[in-house]
Amino acid sequence: MDSKTKKILGWIIPIAAIVFLCQNDTEKDVKRHAATAITVFIADFIIQIAYILIPVTIPMFSTIINGLYVVCIILGIVAASKGEEPSIPGISNLAKTIFKKTFEA
Repeated sequence: MDSKTKKILGWIIPIAAIVFLCQNDTEKDVKRHAATAITVFIADFIIQIAYILIPVTIPMFSTIINGLYVVCIILGIVAASKGEEPSIPGISNLAKTIFKKTFEA
């Protein structure tokens, strides 16, 4: 599988992103996309769980969060297909900070 396919697949399927991030023979560019995709997925998951646990109902909150998640995934897929680094505001820098040792390895 070529690196472009791995990058796009990592954005679509979070489990694939985890696999590509853990593989030793994966290129650094694929690992960057996988790390950013994982960070987006985890951020969405945490926000959704927090919303469920908070007893305040905000109209359309879940829809807005899901829409932002889809927009982030589309931005990542477009960056992967163009061969660029993923540049999602706030998330990309967070992914670089969290997975710093993975990029260096």
